[in-house]
Amino acid sequence: MTILKSFLSPGDLPTGVTMDNRTGNLISCDYNTNKIYLHKGVSGTILKSFSAPFVSPVGVTFDHRTGNLISCDVDSSRIYLHRGISATRIKEFLAPDSNPSGVAYDTRTGNLISCDYTASKIYVHRGISSTILKEFTGPGSDTYGIGFDPFTGNLLSSDRGTTDFYIHKGVSSTILKSFNSPWSHPSSLCMDVRTHNLISCDYSIDRIYLHRGLS
Repeated sequence: MTILKSFLSPGDLPTGVTMDNRTGNLISCDYNTNKIYLHKGVSGTILKSFSAPFVSPVGVTFDHRTGNLISCDVDSSRIYLHRGISATRIKEFLAPDSNPSGVAYDTRTGNLISCDYTASKIYVHRGISSTILKEFTGPGSDTYGIGFDPFTGNLLSSDRGTTDFYIHKGVSSTILKSFNSPWSHPSSLCMDVRTHNLISCDYSIDRIYLHRGLS
């Protein structure tokens, strides 16, 4: 994939990225600093940061209908719904398995999607709740990040075992296309709706990447 730019993440172990597509600002989380960061656009400039709900945040996504952030933590095995982009929590619930590693928001249905890296499974929730509508096995051995493409309705995933990105057919296990990630430990990915460019992060090199589209 063509890399348009890359920059150092604000912490030394980035594990999640998502976009606030209302403002065009990137949001990231870091496992080691236990913080969530609001960036200025897609850049390394930080507008604000706050502590994650627990000690090991590994994924973030954004509910554009309400303007609320959603995060997950691998040590608490929980998923959190925040009030806006803040540390205040509206609710929390157990993830479907013990090692959640990523969350995504399906803008078409309003359903949360999560993944677990030990089980290497992907789960579709009913709304933002613990109720699971369906689950399926990830395309690789270590599904660590997921995103959603609102233009196509396709799920995106990244795998640490294969070091690949995957484009799914809808929200299913069927893979339309795969391509190599920029480095060895891809930990999260999301779409910038304004530009239709992919954004990813890799915790082995502490960088965030802006890709040209999905090709």
